[in-house]
Amino acid sequence: MRPEPVPLPDVLSGVVLEAWALDMARQHEGEQVLPMPTTEIIVNFSGPYRVHTPGGAIWETPPVFGTGIRHGVVRFEDPPTLRHVAVRLPAYGPARFGVPPSTAPAPVPGALGADLAALASAAHRASDSDVADAAYEVLALLERHVRPETDAERSVRKALDALVHDPTREIAGLANELGVTHKSLIYRFRRVTGVTPSHLSRLVMVDAIVRAVPTTGTMPSWTQLIADSPFVDQSHFIRSFRRLVGISPREYRDALAVSRYDDPRFLASQG
Repeated sequence: MRPEPVPLPDVLSGVVLEAWALDMARQHEGEQVLPMPTTEIIVNFSGPYRVHTPGGAIWETPPVFGTGIRHGVVRFEDPPTLRHVAVRLPAYGPARFGVPPSTAPAPVPGALGADLAALASAAHRASDSDVADAAYEVLALLERHVRPETDAERSVRKALDALVHDPTREIAGLANELGVTHKSLIYRFRRVTGVTPSHLSRLVMVDAIVRAVPTTGTMPSWTQLIADSPFVDQSHFIRSFRRLVGISPREYRDALAVSRYDDPRFLASQG
């Protein structure tokens, strides 16, 4: 079974990018997940995932956790059966639910985290529960907890949308267009997303190339993939890839070659 998309209520438009339910046997005992310019909230109805962060920490996930705007590859040891609801958010999305930013997987705190954990616990006890049905309950809770956008969050949203459209934008010029100082925009961006605008723009650039990598068939050369990208040349891409992902493009291709995932941002674990 593949992830089952779940339609979003109108009130979550612009705050949630997509949601899906997953109920299937694991593809690999472990998976490596590349950093992305988006973040997720996972409501887990199966056994815990064991997480290996780039900093060397190892921990087991609670029933509800966020993935964060990660620095480097995070490795998950998956339970035998994957049963969860995932909600993908833009980098500024968690703030709209009162969730502080994170640059690594972390429990979802506060009232939203407590309500989602209660839902996960109830569904976990009912082992035959329908994960797709639970997805609608997850979205209903998100709808209940979403709060109005602050001025700071609005400026960060507009800045991020501009960088997604054109990641080569000068941050100082972008700040001027938004009517804030360069320093203020960086401060707001870090406070809302956990990372700087320049870090996020580089991540957007790398992610766009990775998403273009086919998961089956012949792998194009990196030169082909970066031809229409903002990267100056292949060396520029390789340096950025290593810096953001934590592995080399060659190591990435080796992991992709033995993966059974349909998304090139998810790889078989290398141990």
